[in-house]
Amino acid sequence: MSRSLVFAGALARLVPVAALAAVGAVAALAMACGPTAPSSGCKQAFVVGDLVVTEVFADYQAPAGSSADSGNEWFEIYNNTDEPAELEGLTVSASRPDGSNKLSHVMREITIAPGQYFVLGNAQHHEEPAYVDYGYGSDLGELFNSEGGKITLACGGSEIDSAQYTSVKPGHSREFSSTLAPDYTSNDDLANWCQDNETEFVPGNFGTPASENDCAPVVIGACMDGGVVRDTVPPGIGDLVITEIMAKPKLVSATLGQWFEVKAQKDVDLNGVGIDRANDLNVPPQVIDAPDCVHLTAGSYAVFARNTDPAQNGGVAAIAGFSFSLNPTANPDVQLVYGSAIVDSVEWDTSTSGAPLALDPTFTYAVAGRAQVYQRQNKPVPEERASGLSFDNLRRMVNQPSAEAAAKKD
Repeated sequence: MSRSLVFAGALARLVPVAALAAVGAVAALAMACGPTAPSSGCKQAFVVGDLVVTEVFADYQAPAGSSADSGNEWFEIYNNTDEPAELEGLTVSASRPDGSNKLSHVMREITIAPGQYFVLGNAQHHEEPAYVDYGYGSDLGELFNSEGGKITLACGGSEIDSAQYTSVKPGHSREFSSTLAPDYTSNDDLANWCQDNETEFVPGNFGTPASENDCAPVVIGACMDGGVVRDTVPPGIGDLVITEIMAKPKLVSATLGQWFEVKAQKDVDLNGVGIDRANDLNVPPQVIDAPDCVHLTAGSYAVFARNTDPAQNGGVAAIAGFSFSLNPTANPDVQLVYGSAIVDSVEWDTSTSGAPLALDPTFTYAVAGRAQVYQRQNKPVPEERASGLSFDNLRRMVNQPSAEAAAKKD
């Protein structure tokens, strides 16, 4: 913008006085990239990509006994120009990925430096925590967690940038890749976003507010093993077997205490494994996308928990989390998938409060990636038998810990 003004000044020295009116027109055009007419909505004129959404922290991990996100959610934008940016009049919005349920806030007067990362949060003005630069109060409500959301920056009806986010895990921000320069087109691709697991900006919560991001998206089919990239070892059908399910915890709530256990039949990596419910077709699997190799050796066990904090979930050490209920109103089930293959899948009818469903140790294998869970041996053979499964290959569940699981826990 300043270069245009310098050019206009130089031109004025070279042309006759009679041409000054034309020079004035050139100067007026140059000023168009400075303060704008009020109809634009913004005090300063921005073009697409001048401001870039770079990080979203949509679900604060509250301490035990508290669940409030108020004042603790935030998102980050980047000044992608070489001049200060006056944000007064900029409209920031939060919505679902499709733009529905949108709420907006028009910014107060504030200027950010060239190349600055700037954090806006749902704290009240003058009550922002140390990591939030600007509080928009309750204008945007709570940022969407389940099924993701979208942050939009606009001047009037002109969008400057927008970015979708998904796969929100409590206490972890979603970041634009640290391997890419902030860019308004690159941040449209969800594959360029990743979960921050490195920088704890407050206890139990990870992100890089007001600073460069520190995560890189997972490369499908590869993981870091001791600092060296190697190919993952994906599980085949039956290589992971679901052995125990706590659907109705008694000491803590279901949202805190539900979990299920798996046993590795072979050496495998959990990277790329999805946790899912077969009877819930509207929600995609929750995929383990850790950059480091999550390895299980043959014969070892791992637990997936609805809440991964042992201080809150009853003392369970979990390798990964999931967000859906193991005790839905109808057709309870859980399954592990890898791509389009079902590694193992189980169903059950009822469960007892405080007692996990445990697999009969004589049936610790899966067949064709699909196995019916039995709580009683005399339950009729399901129709699934017609697809080629035999009764002897179907697995059973009992409403008590298995001998194998009990021995493992002692």
